[in-house]
Amino acid sequence: MAGGGGQAIDDLFALMLYWVATLLSAFLAKGTRLSPLVFYLIFGMVLANAKLVKRSEFLTSFAEVCITVVFFALGLEENVAHFKTGIRKAWGIASIGAIVPFAIGYGCMFLFWPGTNSKVALMGGLAVTATAVSLTMISLKAEGLASSKPAIGI
Repeated sequence: MAGGGGQAIDDLFALMLYWVATLLSAFLAKGTRLSPLVFYLIFGMVLANAKLVKRSEFLTSFAEVCITVVFFALGLEENVAHFKTGIRKAWGIASIGAIVPFAIGYGCMFLFWPGTNSKVALMGGLAVTATAVSLTMISLKAEGLASSKPAIGI
């Protein structure tokens, strides 16, 4: 990392790395016909394990704002009429798509952090559920399937 420049320089360096990783992910996804999410995860693991990015309050807050924007963008693109017509048909798929990630997240909280409070485990389960649904929708959108019948159910 940059030395002597303070936390602001480190944060700007981290943001630059994120933008470069995002750009490379888009190019790699287009070339391999895979979802860019695969490459986001790969670059995230590389950046974290190579210790190129230090955790900071700014980056944590920035990440929270970004994920909020993703959820709002998904919500703004949802067509209520499509949602109403698809809800009855896709109720089973949607409920399993929420129950299974919730159960896994809830159980993993107790498995990996013994002595976890049930309220904390509840938040872990909800976080995994929200992540699973949003990642599924982003993947479907990347493939041009965001308005398909299965996507409406999700």
